[in-house]
Amino acid sequence: KEDFLKIDLSKYEGKKVKFISNIPYNITTPLIEKIVISSLDTKCFEFMVQKEVYDRIKAKQNSKDYSPLNIFIEYVGKLEVVKKVPKQNFIPVPNVDSIILKISFINERQKDIEKEFVKITKASFLMRRKTMLNNLISLCSSKEKAKELLNKAGIEENARAESLSKDDYLRLAKIY
Repeated sequence: KEDFLKIDLSKYEGKKVKFISNIPYNITTPLIEKIVISSLDTKCFEFMVQKEVYDRIKAKQNSKDYSPLNIFIEYVGKLEVVKKVPKQNFIPVPNVDSIILKISFINERQKDIEKEFVKITKASFLMRRKTMLNNLISLCSSKEKAKELLNKAGIEENARAESLSKDDYLRLAKIY
């Protein structure tokens, strides 16, 4: 038995991969993110999470729960609910209901800019209350370079990370 977050997924490259899991709440985001941004030929990922986690995962642009994870999931494919699992189905009965989700990996990935896409998306959400300009300064090493990046991408300097779409982040990654 190994810690999934420490496993080198590259040893599975070249194989068709399907993940099925009941994810512990505290590692949901890093686990899903690891699979979503891996270079594996993943067809789908089915997993069970607490309903509250699902509410965050399904968040859309401009909502307070919108995060890099939402953008990464949209980047690779489609999220769908497979089944709702009431808490009464477990012994002992937990305090929360669960949801079985499926991410189907159907979108064409842009491997040449994927690392930049992940880096820029994560950097943009570091400080939620800050503007894109302020969040990108550390990534770009200066305010002038961050302004230039945003201007070339056609993004307002005072925009907030949650107001940008997946395509905005992909455009930033191409320019970066």
